[in-house]
Amino acid sequence: MEATALTHRPALVRAPRTSAERLAAAGIGGLLVTSLVVAAGAAAYPSRLVPSGRFMFPDWMAGVFAGLGPEMNIVAFGVALGVMLACYVATVRYVTAVPARALVWTVVALHAIFLLAPPLLSTDIFGYLAHARLWSVHELNPYTHVVVEVPRDPINQYLGQTWPKVLAAPYGPLLLLGSPVLAAMGFAAAMWALKAAAVAAALGSVALVWRAARLLGSDPRPAVALVGLNPLWLAWAVGGAHNDLPMVMLMTGGVCLAVASREQLGAGVLAAAVAVKATAGIALLALLLGGPRRDRALVGALAGAAMVGALSFAVFGSDLLGSVSSLLEQGQGSSRQSVPRDLSRLLGSEYPLPLFRHLGTAIFVVSTIGLLAWAARTRRWIDAAGWITVALLATTTWLHAWYIVGLLPLAALSQSPRLRIAAVAMTAAMGVIQLTP
Repeated sequence: MEATALTHRPALVRAPRTSAERLAAAGIGGLLVTSLVVAAGAAAYPSRLVPSGRFMFPDWMAGVFAGLGPEMNIVAFGVALGVMLACYVATVRYVTAVPARALVWTVVALHAIFLLAPPLLSTDIFGYLAHARLWSVHELNPYTHVVVEVPRDPINQYLGQTWPKVLAAPYGPLLLLGSPVLAAMGFAAAMWALKAAAVAAALGSVALVWRAARLLGSDPRPAVALVGLNPLWLAWAVGGAHNDLPMVMLMTGGVCLAVASREQLGAGVLAAAVAVKATAGIALLALLLGGPRRDRALVGALAGAAMVGALSFAVFGSDLLGSVSSLLEQGQGSSRQSVPRDLSRLLGSEYPLPLFRHLGTAIFVVSTIGLLAWAARTRRWIDAAGWITVALLATTTWLHAWYIVGLLPLAALSQSPRLRIAAVAMTAAMGVIQLTP
Protein backbone atom coordinates (compact mmCIF):
# COMPACT_ATOMS: atom_id res chain seq x y z
CA MET A 1 0.00 0.00 0.00
CA GLU A 2 2.83 2.37 0.81
CA ALA A 3 4.49 1.74 -2.53
CA THR A 4 1.21 2.28 -4.35
CA ALA A 5 0.62 5.56 -2.53
CA LEU A 6 4.07 6.76 -3.45
CA THR A 7 3.51 5.79 -7.07
CA HIS A 8 0.33 7.85 -7.33
CA ARG A 9 1.56 10.84 -5.37
CA PRO A 10 1.44 13.99 -7.56
CA ALA A 11 4.81 15.01 -8.93
CA LEU A 12 6.40 17.89 -7.01
CA VAL A 13 8.86 18.75 -9.76
CA ARG A 14 7.59 20.41 -12.93
CA ALA A 15 8.23 18.53 -16.15
CA PRO A 16 11.05 19.97 -18.30
CA ARG A 17 10.02 22.96 -20.37
CA THR A 18 9.46 22.65 -24.07
CA SER A 19 11.90 24.27 -26.46
CA ALA A 20 9.32 27.01 -27.20
CA GLU A 21 9.01 27.83 -23.50
CA ARG A 22 12.78 27.92 -23.08
CA LEU A 23 13.28 30.21 -26.07
CA ALA A 24 10.49 32.57 -24.96
CA ALA A 25 11.88 32.67 -21.43
CA ALA A 26 15.37 33.37 -22.76
CA GLY A 27 13.99 36.16 -24.93
CA ILE A 28 12.16 37.77 -22.01
CA GLY A 29 15.17 37.43 -19.73
CA GLY A 30 17.45 38.89 -22.38
CA LEU A 31 15.17 41.88 -22.92
CA LEU A 32 14.99 42.63 -19.20
CA VAL A 33 18.72 42.30 -18.54
CA THR A 34 19.81 44.22 -21.64
CA SER A 35 17.31 47.00 -20.93
CA LEU A 36 18.70 47.38 -17.41
CA VAL A 37 22.25 47.52 -18.82
CA VAL A 38 21.23 50.22 -21.32
CA ALA A 39 19.39 52.30 -18.71
CA ALA A 40 22.24 52.11 -16.19
CA GLY A 41 24.91 52.68 -18.85
CA ALA A 42 23.14 55.76 -20.19
CA ALA A 43 22.91 57.22 -16.67
CA ALA A 44 26.57 56.64 -15.90
CA TYR A 45 28.20 59.40 -17.93
CA PRO A 46 27.37 62.03 -20.60
CA SER A 47 27.31 60.36 -24.00
CA ARG A 48 25.40 60.26 -27.27
CA LEU A 49 22.85 58.09 -25.50
CA VAL A 50 21.64 61.17 -23.62
CA PRO A 51 22.28 64.05 -26.04
CA SER A 52 20.49 66.56 -23.78
CA GLY A 53 23.27 66.08 -21.22
CA ARG A 54 26.19 66.82 -23.51
CA PHE A 55 26.98 70.18 -21.83
CA MET A 56 25.87 69.29 -18.31
CA PHE A 57 24.46 66.09 -16.87
CA PRO A 58 22.71 66.94 -13.60
CA ASP A 59 21.58 64.25 -11.19
CA TRP A 60 17.93 65.03 -11.87
CA MET A 61 18.45 64.13 -15.52
CA ALA A 62 20.49 60.98 -14.88
CA GLY A 63 17.77 59.55 -12.65
CA VAL A 64 17.79 56.60 -10.29
CA PHE A 65 20.20 54.48 -12.36
CA ALA A 66 23.09 56.94 -11.94
CA GLY A 67 26.18 55.17 -10.64
CA LEU A 68 24.69 51.69 -10.98
CA GLY A 69 26.32 50.60 -14.24
CA PRO A 70 29.38 50.99 -16.44
CA GLU A 71 29.62 53.74 -19.03
CA MET A 72 28.04 52.88 -22.37
CA ASN A 73 28.94 54.52 -25.65
CA ILE A 74 26.94 54.42 -28.86
CA VAL A 75 28.85 51.39 -30.19
CA ALA A 76 28.04 49.39 -27.07
CA PHE A 77 24.44 50.50 -27.38
CA GLY A 78 24.38 49.21 -30.96
CA VAL A 79 25.47 45.79 -29.68
CA ALA A 80 22.85 45.93 -26.93
CA LEU A 81 20.19 46.86 -29.47
CA GLY A 82 21.17 43.85 -31.57
CA VAL A 83 20.74 41.61 -28.54
CA MET A 84 17.36 43.19 -27.79
CA LEU A 85 16.23 42.65 -31.37
CA ALA A 86 17.21 38.98 -31.25
CA CYS A 87 15.40 38.52 -27.94
CA TYR A 88 12.37 40.38 -29.30
CA VAL A 89 12.14 38.13 -32.36
CA ALA A 90 12.45 34.99 -30.21
CA THR A 91 9.79 36.15 -27.77
CA VAL A 92 7.33 37.24 -30.46
CA ARG A 93 7.84 33.95 -32.28
CA TYR A 94 7.16 31.78 -29.20
CA VAL A 95 4.99 34.08 -27.10
CA THR A 96 2.06 31.66 -27.09
CA ALA A 97 4.18 29.52 -24.74
CA VAL A 98 4.27 32.41 -22.24
CA PRO A 99 1.48 32.73 -19.63
CA ALA A 100 -0.54 35.89 -20.15
CA ARG A 101 0.23 37.17 -16.66
CA ALA A 102 3.98 36.75 -17.17
CA LEU A 103 3.80 38.63 -20.47
CA VAL A 104 1.87 41.52 -18.90
CA TRP A 105 4.35 41.87 -16.04
CA THR A 106 7.25 41.76 -18.50
CA VAL A 107 5.75 44.59 -20.54
CA VAL A 108 5.15 46.66 -17.41
CA ALA A 109 8.67 46.01 -16.09
CA LEU A 110 10.32 47.01 -19.37
CA HIS A 111 8.32 50.23 -19.54
CA ALA A 112 9.26 50.99 -15.93
CA ILE A 113 12.96 50.56 -16.74
CA PHE A 114 12.83 53.04 -19.61
CA LEU A 115 10.65 55.40 -17.57
CA LEU A 116 13.41 55.60 -14.95
CA ALA A 117 16.21 55.92 -17.52
CA PRO A 118 17.45 59.39 -18.51
CA PRO A 119 15.96 60.86 -21.75
CA LEU A 120 17.45 58.58 -24.37
CA LEU A 121 18.71 59.14 -27.91
CA SER A 122 16.98 62.46 -28.57
CA THR A 123 16.57 65.99 -27.24
CA ASP A 124 12.95 66.20 -28.37
CA ILE A 125 11.63 66.07 -24.81
CA PHE A 126 13.27 69.45 -24.17
CA GLY A 127 12.07 70.62 -27.57
CA TYR A 128 8.52 70.12 -26.31
CA LEU A 129 9.43 72.20 -23.26
CA ALA A 130 11.00 74.84 -25.50
CA HIS A 131 7.73 75.31 -27.39
CA ALA A 132 5.85 75.32 -24.09
CA ARG A 133 8.10 78.09 -22.76
CA LEU A 134 7.87 79.99 -26.02
CA TRP A 135 4.14 80.30 -25.47
CA SER A 136 3.81 80.40 -21.68
CA VAL A 137 6.97 82.25 -20.61
CA HIS A 138 7.75 84.47 -23.60
CA GLU A 139 4.13 84.93 -24.75
CA LEU A 140 4.96 84.00 -28.35
CA ASN A 141 2.61 81.75 -30.30
CA PRO A 142 4.56 78.55 -31.10
CA TYR A 143 2.79 78.26 -34.46
CA THR A 144 4.08 81.63 -35.70
CA HIS A 145 7.32 82.02 -33.72
CA VAL A 146 10.40 79.81 -33.37
CA VAL A 147 12.74 78.90 -30.54
CA VAL A 148 15.73 80.68 -32.08
CA GLU A 149 13.97 83.96 -31.21
CA VAL A 150 14.71 83.35 -27.50
CA PRO A 151 18.44 82.47 -27.55
CA ARG A 152 18.92 83.30 -23.85
CA ASP A 153 16.27 80.92 -22.61
CA PRO A 154 18.07 78.31 -20.46
CA ILE A 155 16.18 75.53 -22.24
CA ASN A 156 18.57 75.95 -25.18
CA GLN A 157 21.41 74.22 -23.34
CA TYR A 158 19.44 70.97 -23.43
CA LEU A 159 18.57 71.08 -27.14
CA GLY A 160 20.65 69.22 -29.71
CA GLN A 161 22.75 70.97 -32.30
CA THR A 162 20.54 69.56 -35.06
CA TRP A 163 17.23 70.22 -33.29
CA PRO A 164 15.19 72.51 -35.62
CA LYS A 165 15.12 75.76 -33.64
CA VAL A 166 14.02 77.67 -36.75
CA LEU A 167 10.91 75.54 -37.26
CA ALA A 168 7.58 76.53 -35.76
CA ALA A 169 5.82 73.84 -33.76
CA PRO A 170 4.79 70.99 -36.10
CA TYR A 171 2.72 69.36 -33.35
CA GLY A 172 -1.03 69.25 -33.03
CA PRO A 173 -2.87 71.70 -30.77
CA LEU A 174 -3.95 69.03 -28.28
CA LEU A 175 -0.29 68.56 -27.32
CA LEU A 176 0.36 72.24 -26.72
CA LEU A 177 -2.71 72.84 -24.55
CA GLY A 178 -0.79 71.57 -21.52
CA SER A 179 2.12 73.94 -22.11
CA PRO A 180 1.34 76.37 -19.26
CA VAL A 181 1.43 73.56 -16.72
CA LEU A 182 4.74 72.20 -18.07
CA ALA A 183 6.38 75.62 -18.14
CA ALA A 184 5.40 76.23 -14.51
CA MET A 185 6.87 72.94 -13.29
CA GLY A 186 10.52 73.68 -14.01
CA PHE A 187 12.90 71.61 -16.11
CA ALA A 188 13.36 68.60 -13.84
CA ALA A 189 9.72 68.07 -12.87
CA ALA A 190 8.50 68.78 -16.40
CA MET A 191 10.94 66.29 -17.93
CA TRP A 192 9.87 63.49 -15.60
CA ALA A 193 6.21 64.42 -16.03
CA LEU A 194 6.61 64.05 -19.79
CA LYS A 195 8.33 60.70 -19.31
CA ALA A 196 5.53 59.50 -17.04
CA ALA A 197 2.91 60.66 -19.55
CA ALA A 198 4.74 58.84 -22.36
CA VAL A 199 4.80 55.59 -20.37
CA ALA A 200 1.13 55.94 -19.47
CA ALA A 201 0.29 56.44 -23.16
CA ALA A 202 2.48 53.50 -24.19
CA LEU A 203 0.94 51.12 -21.66
CA GLY A 204 -2.51 52.42 -22.56
CA SER A 205 -1.80 51.61 -26.19
CA VAL A 206 -0.70 48.08 -25.29
CA ALA A 207 -3.84 47.56 -23.21
CA LEU A 208 -5.99 48.74 -26.11
CA VAL A 209 -4.16 46.37 -28.47
CA TRP A 210 -5.00 43.54 -26.05
CA ARG A 211 -8.67 44.57 -26.02
CA ALA A 212 -8.90 44.95 -29.80
CA ALA A 213 -7.25 41.57 -30.39
CA ARG A 214 -9.86 40.00 -28.09
CA LEU A 215 -12.64 41.71 -30.03
CA LEU A 216 -11.19 40.33 -33.25
CA GLY A 217 -11.28 36.82 -31.76
CA SER A 218 -7.50 36.44 -31.58
CA ASP A 219 -5.08 35.42 -28.85
CA PRO A 220 -3.92 38.83 -27.59
CA ARG A 221 -0.44 37.67 -26.58
CA PRO A 222 1.20 37.87 -30.04
CA ALA A 223 -0.29 41.32 -30.62
CA VAL A 224 0.83 42.62 -27.22
CA ALA A 225 4.33 41.18 -27.64
CA LEU A 226 4.75 42.73 -31.10
CA VAL A 227 4.01 46.17 -29.65
CA GLY A 228 5.02 46.20 -26.01
CA LEU A 229 8.34 44.35 -26.32
CA ASN A 230 9.59 46.20 -29.40
CA PRO A 231 13.11 47.61 -28.78
CA LEU A 232 12.51 50.84 -30.73
CA TRP A 233 9.20 51.37 -28.95
CA LEU A 234 10.99 50.95 -25.61
CA ALA A 235 14.39 52.61 -26.09
CA TRP A 236 13.49 55.45 -28.42
CA ALA A 237 9.79 56.20 -27.95
CA VAL A 238 9.41 55.45 -24.23
CA GLY A 239 13.01 56.22 -23.27
CA GLY A 240 12.88 59.52 -25.18
CA ALA A 241 9.28 60.33 -24.12
CA HIS A 242 8.21 61.17 -27.66
CA ASN A 243 4.84 62.74 -28.29
CA ASP A 244 4.08 60.09 -30.90
CA LEU A 245 2.91 57.89 -28.02
CA PRO A 246 -0.18 59.96 -27.06
CA MET A 247 -1.08 59.98 -30.75
CA VAL A 248 -0.70 56.21 -30.92
CA MET A 249 -2.85 55.70 -27.82
CA LEU A 250 -5.67 57.74 -29.36
CA MET A 251 -5.18 56.02 -32.72
CA THR A 252 -5.32 52.57 -31.14
CA GLY A 253 -8.35 53.60 -29.11
CA GLY A 254 -10.10 54.68 -32.29
CA VAL A 255 -9.23 51.39 -33.97
CA CYS A 256 -10.48 49.47 -30.94
CA LEU A 257 -13.79 51.32 -30.96
CA ALA A 258 -14.24 50.74 -34.69
CA VAL A 259 -13.50 47.03 -34.23
CA ALA A 260 -16.21 47.00 -31.54
CA SER A 261 -18.69 48.28 -34.19
CA ARG A 262 -18.64 51.80 -32.75
CA GLU A 263 -17.31 53.39 -35.93
CA GLN A 264 -18.80 56.80 -35.22
CA LEU A 265 -17.03 57.22 -31.89
CA GLY A 266 -13.90 55.51 -33.22
CA ALA A 267 -13.61 57.94 -36.11
CA GLY A 268 -14.06 60.84 -33.70
CA VAL A 269 -11.21 59.56 -31.54
CA LEU A 270 -9.05 59.13 -34.64
CA ALA A 271 -9.78 62.75 -35.56
CA ALA A 272 -8.52 63.72 -32.10
CA ALA A 273 -5.40 61.64 -32.75
CA VAL A 274 -4.76 63.67 -35.91
CA ALA A 275 -4.93 66.80 -33.73
CA VAL A 276 -2.00 65.35 -31.79
CA LYS A 277 0.05 64.27 -34.78
CA ALA A 278 -0.91 64.13 -38.43
CA THR A 279 0.33 60.56 -38.91
CA ALA A 280 -2.89 59.23 -37.40
CA GLY A 281 -4.66 60.51 -40.52
CA ILE A 282 -3.61 57.32 -42.30
CA ALA A 283 -5.77 55.16 -40.04
CA LEU A 284 -8.65 57.65 -40.18
CA LEU A 285 -8.60 57.77 -43.98
CA ALA A 286 -8.48 53.97 -44.18
CA LEU A 287 -11.50 53.68 -41.86
CA LEU A 288 -13.46 56.29 -43.82
CA LEU A 289 -12.88 54.48 -47.12
CA GLY A 290 -12.63 50.86 -46.01
CA GLY A 291 -14.66 50.55 -42.82
CA PRO A 292 -17.79 48.41 -42.67
CA ARG A 293 -20.08 51.41 -42.00
CA ARG A 294 -18.47 54.34 -43.72
CA ASP A 295 -21.39 56.72 -43.27
CA ARG A 296 -21.19 56.41 -39.48
CA ALA A 297 -17.44 56.84 -39.58
CA LEU A 298 -17.76 60.01 -41.65
CA VAL A 299 -20.26 61.51 -39.21
CA GLY A 300 -17.97 60.70 -36.28
CA ALA A 301 -14.88 62.09 -38.01
CA LEU A 302 -16.64 65.36 -38.85
CA ALA A 303 -17.99 65.72 -35.32
CA GLY A 304 -14.60 64.98 -33.76
CA ALA A 305 -12.81 67.37 -36.09
CA ALA A 306 -15.38 70.10 -35.36
CA MET A 307 -14.97 69.78 -31.59
CA VAL A 308 -11.19 69.67 -31.69
CA GLY A 309 -11.07 72.49 -34.22
CA ALA A 310 -13.35 74.72 -32.15
CA LEU A 311 -11.25 74.19 -29.03
CA SER A 312 -7.99 74.74 -30.89
CA PHE A 313 -9.07 77.92 -32.63
CA ALA A 314 -10.45 79.24 -29.35
CA VAL A 315 -6.98 78.90 -27.82
CA PHE A 316 -4.62 79.60 -30.73
CA GLY A 317 -6.77 81.51 -33.19
CA SER A 318 -5.95 81.59 -36.89
CA ASP A 319 -2.25 81.26 -36.05
CA LEU A 320 -3.01 77.55 -35.73
CA LEU A 321 -2.77 77.35 -39.52
CA GLY A 322 0.96 77.86 -39.11
CA SER A 323 1.24 74.20 -38.12
CA VAL A 324 0.34 73.24 -41.69
CA SER A 325 3.28 75.13 -43.16
CA SER A 326 5.55 73.69 -40.45
CA LEU A 327 4.48 70.17 -41.38
CA LEU A 328 5.07 70.83 -45.07
CA GLU A 329 8.48 72.36 -44.32
CA GLN A 330 9.43 69.38 -42.17
CA GLY A 331 8.26 66.99 -44.88
CA GLN A 332 10.49 68.71 -47.42
CA GLY A 333 13.45 68.57 -45.06
CA SER A 334 15.79 65.69 -44.40
CA SER A 335 16.66 64.00 -41.13
CA ARG A 336 20.15 62.67 -40.52
CA GLN A 337 19.10 59.21 -41.66
CA SER A 338 16.44 57.90 -44.04
CA VAL A 339 16.23 55.39 -46.87
CA PRO A 340 16.39 58.07 -49.65
CA ARG A 341 19.31 59.80 -47.92
CA ASP A 342 21.27 56.58 -47.40
CA LEU A 343 20.71 55.61 -51.03
CA SER A 344 21.93 59.05 -52.07
CA ARG A 345 25.08 58.59 -50.00
CA LEU A 346 25.93 55.55 -52.11
CA LEU A 347 26.07 57.93 -55.09
CA GLY A 348 28.22 60.46 -53.25
CA SER A 349 25.54 62.94 -52.15
CA GLU A 350 25.19 63.86 -48.48
CA TYR A 351 21.56 64.93 -48.99
CA PRO A 352 18.69 63.09 -50.69
CA LEU A 353 19.00 63.38 -54.45
CA PRO A 354 15.92 64.75 -56.27
CA LEU A 355 15.64 61.38 -58.04
CA PHE A 356 15.15 59.46 -54.78
CA ARG A 357 13.01 62.18 -53.23
CA HIS A 358 10.58 62.28 -56.19
CA LEU A 359 10.64 58.51 -56.61
CA GLY A 360 9.80 58.07 -52.93
CA THR A 361 6.92 60.51 -53.18
CA ALA A 362 5.55 58.74 -56.24
CA ILE A 363 5.79 55.32 -54.58
CA PHE A 364 4.01 56.58 -51.47
CA VAL A 365 1.20 58.27 -53.41
CA VAL A 366 0.60 55.30 -55.71
CA SER A 367 0.75 52.87 -52.78
CA THR A 368 -1.71 54.95 -50.77
CA ILE A 369 -4.23 55.20 -53.60
CA GLY A 370 -3.95 51.51 -54.42
CA LEU A 371 -4.24 50.36 -50.81
CA LEU A 372 -7.20 52.61 -50.07
CA ALA A 373 -8.98 51.27 -53.14
CA TRP A 374 -8.17 47.73 -51.97
CA ALA A 375 -9.54 48.56 -48.49
CA ALA A 376 -12.77 49.90 -50.00
CA ARG A 377 -13.19 46.62 -51.85
CA THR A 378 -12.15 44.15 -49.13
CA ARG A 379 -12.99 46.13 -45.95
CA ARG A 380 -9.52 45.24 -44.59
CA TRP A 381 -8.88 48.82 -43.57
CA ILE A 382 -6.49 48.03 -40.70
CA ASP A 383 -4.24 46.08 -43.08
CA ALA A 384 -4.37 48.91 -45.60
CA ALA A 385 -3.44 51.51 -42.97
CA GLY A 386 -0.52 49.34 -41.86
CA TRP A 387 0.89 48.92 -45.36
CA ILE A 388 0.49 52.63 -46.11
CA THR A 389 2.52 53.32 -42.96
CA VAL A 390 5.21 50.91 -44.17
CA ALA A 391 5.34 52.81 -47.47
CA LEU A 392 5.63 56.10 -45.59
CA LEU A 393 8.51 54.89 -43.42
CA ALA A 394 10.35 53.50 -46.45
CA THR A 395 10.04 56.62 -48.60
CA THR A 396 10.06 59.66 -46.30
CA THR A 397 13.17 61.83 -46.06
CA TRP A 398 12.27 62.73 -42.48
CA LEU A 399 12.69 59.46 -40.59
CA HIS A 400 13.36 58.69 -36.94
CA ALA A 401 13.47 55.35 -35.16
CA TRP A 402 10.51 56.13 -32.91
CA TYR A 403 8.23 56.54 -35.94
CA ILE A 404 7.86 52.75 -35.85
CA VAL A 405 5.23 53.23 -33.13
CA GLY A 406 2.65 54.30 -35.70
CA LEU A 407 2.99 50.96 -37.47
CA LEU A 408 3.15 48.47 -34.60
CA PRO A 409 -0.49 48.51 -33.34
CA LEU A 410 -1.82 48.32 -36.90
CA ALA A 411 0.45 45.38 -37.72
CA ALA A 412 -0.44 43.67 -34.44
CA LEU A 413 -4.18 43.85 -35.20
CA SER A 414 -4.00 43.07 -38.92
CA GLN A 415 -5.11 39.90 -40.65
CA SER A 416 -1.84 39.78 -42.57
CA PRO A 417 1.09 37.75 -41.21
CA ARG A 418 3.23 39.47 -43.85
CA LEU A 419 2.48 42.86 -42.33
CA ARG A 420 3.65 41.62 -38.94
CA ILE A 421 6.83 40.29 -40.52
CA ALA A 422 7.28 43.63 -42.27
CA ALA A 423 6.90 45.43 -38.92
CA VAL A 424 9.69 43.33 -37.40
CA ALA A 425 11.86 43.84 -40.50
CA MET A 426 11.23 47.60 -40.39
CA THR A 427 12.20 47.60 -36.71
CA ALA A 428 15.56 46.05 -37.51
CA ALA A 429 16.14 48.26 -40.56
CA MET A 430 15.22 51.49 -38.78
CA GLY A 431 17.44 50.61 -35.85
CA VAL A 432 20.40 50.06 -38.18
CA ILE A 433 19.62 53.22 -40.18
CA GLN A 434 19.35 55.34 -37.05
CA LEU A 435 22.73 54.19 -35.70
CA THR A 436 24.57 54.49 -39.01
CA PRO A 437 27.18 57.30 -38.78
